[in-house]
Amino acid sequence: MTKTAIISYDSNDKAIRKIIDGLVSMGVITFEEYPYNQAMVEKIKRGEKAIKEGKGIVINPDDLWK
Repeated sequence: MTKTAIISYDSNDKAIRKIIDGLVSMGVITFEEYPYNQAMVEKIKRGEKAIKEGKGIVINPDDLWK
């Protein structure tokens, strides 16, 4: 069975990176860089949740330049 875990870490922390690289080289884990800033992803998710709860503002695109 395959399991997925998302690990957030300071990319400047060389000790953590060394551990991850070691586990990858032993075939214990696979590693993929997440291209998005996690704080921004969370902010977008909160915004989407707020819209679903009716807390957003609806703007007609045709009225943007009037």
